Amino acid sequence: MGHKDQRDDLKETLRKRDEQITCLEARIDAYIARTSETQARLLKTIDTVDSLKAQHVIDLAAKEHERVTLSHEIDRWRTFAKVLEVERDDLKDVVEDLIQKVHMSSDWSMWPCSRMDITKHLHQLPENHFKPSDTSCRDSEDILEYSASVITRLRTELDHERKAHCKVVEEANHRISELEAKVAAREVVLEASIRHHQKRDNIRSPLDHSRQARTPESEMPPPKPMTDEDCLRALVDSNTRNKSLEIEIRSLARKLERARDSVASPACISADATPVVGPSSPPKFASPDHPHQPVIPRKPLTTDTETHFTPTLHTVSILPADSHVVTRPLSYNSPTASSDSASQRSITQLDNQINLYTSQLVAFKAERKALVEVAVRKHRLSNGGEPPDFLQILVIEEECVRLASQVSHLEQELQHSRSSAKSREHELLKEIDALKLSLHQQSPNLYHAHDTQHLDDGIDIEKNMELATPLQPTAILSWNDPGLTSFPVDPLLIPLPFSPERKSSPIIPSPHPPPRPSSPHPVKLRRLEEGLEVARAQLAAKQLALDQLKFDMEELEHLLPEEPP
Repeated sequence: MGHKDQRDDLKETLRKRDEQITCLEARIDAYIARTSETQARLLKTIDTVDSLKAQHVIDLAAKEHERVTLSHEIDRWRTFAKVLEVERDDLKDVVEDLIQKVHMSSDWSMWPCSRMDITKHLHQLPENHFKPSDTSCRDSEDILEYSASVITRLRTELDHERKAHCKVVEEANHRISELEAKVAAREVVLEASIRHHQKRDNIRSPLDHSRQARTPESEMPPPKPMTDEDCLRALVDSNTRNKSLEIEIRSLARKLERARDSVASPACISADATPVVGPSSPPKFASPDHPHQPVIPRKPLTTDTETHFTPTLHTVSILPADSHVVTRPLSYNSPTASSDSASQRSITQLDNQINLYTSQLVAFKAERKALVEVAVRKHRLSNGGEPPDFLQILVIEEECVRLASQVSHLEQELQHSRSSAKSREHELLKEIDALKLSLHQQSPNLYHAHDTQHLDDGIDIEKNMELATPLQPTAILSWNDPGLTSFPVDPLLIPLPFSPERKSSPIIPSPHPPPRPSSPHPVKLRRLEEGLEVARAQLAAKQLALDQLKFDMEELEHLLPEEPP
């Protein structure tokens, strides 16, 4: 019985639990259904809100458009009202003037009167003919129609002119890009030919390049047609090449400045001095007799044999004031002589490279001008002898006027630089003479009659030979200089002690005077001569720039077509 009761209780408990589970499942299903219904209503509400937002945006856009239209209409009516007010003011002024004139002339007999007496109208007038409202409405409508037609016509003409102007600008830009592409392609061909014939181009002068560039059109081969990709590629290559050349020229200029600075510093000279003439380039300036002749660098002079001298006093060459050859004092062998010669060689190489690049640049400019001439001739032939474009003639004339003003400005600047260079040159020469005079005054016992005669002979020889290689500075050495004791000295070059003087015989002056302490005057002289050389080089560069500008002016005047009579 006990087990049966427990079993019944368990069944009752399980039944209640099953009922609870069933109830909970039913409630869950009800909640799920309610949630689904709520979610559906939420989605429907969201869709409705989105549609309302879209409609609201459309309504706002329509209202904004309507507002803009109404604002334009209001502006138009305001303008029309202002015009009517101006006309009203004008009519009012006219009526006031008329009233004043009527008051001024009170004699009514002077006014013309009609001689016809009409007792009735010729035609029957309508009843509403004298209504002022109809007349004003009709007049306003006529004015509105007339103004609308005038405004429409003006707008049409304005649009037409704008389109024509845009078309002209587009055609001009297209033509400019086409010409630039042709010029770039021609530059590529020229550079290829220059690379294959570099030796021949180095020998030619810039004037030979310019003469060769101005060959007749029949001798030049016709250019090959190029596509847009080839033109763009040529332009990119030309731009890259120009940038690389600019960077290389700047680096070479910096190297040249560093080398010149290192050479300009005074070097220590040893006891076993030997005169060495290193390679150097002559001053690059045109002579006064031929100002327009290009200066071609001469080959440096080198000495294969070296002559050893004992450390004695050597004279400094004195040039006249009107001499155009810049010479430098002699230098002697020292531990830094090899470095000086190497720096001189590097400077010469850099100068040669700069001259080569300059000649190539001049050749490129001449070739570009020749291409422009060929393009102008082809354009004239394609037009069939038609008169040239007036706008192009005006542009060329404006360019000629601008270049003429630039030429006058450069001539004034050249005259100023010439005068300043001459004054600077006179000052430097005076300072050189003063330094040399002070040098002679400080050591009068070191110069004798035969030495003076030898100096005069040396000066005459230097005048006649016109040395192209600048001489190195001279420094007078001292046997008691402690700075030179560290270098090895040849025993044969060590001077013997002086023998005692004999009272029975006269004193014979030694042909070689005893050494004296070094003086800084040769270094100053060298610096002054370098400054004079730099001033002359700058003057020559400005003269060359002026000549190039004059040549460009002549080319433009040659390209300018003659106006028909």
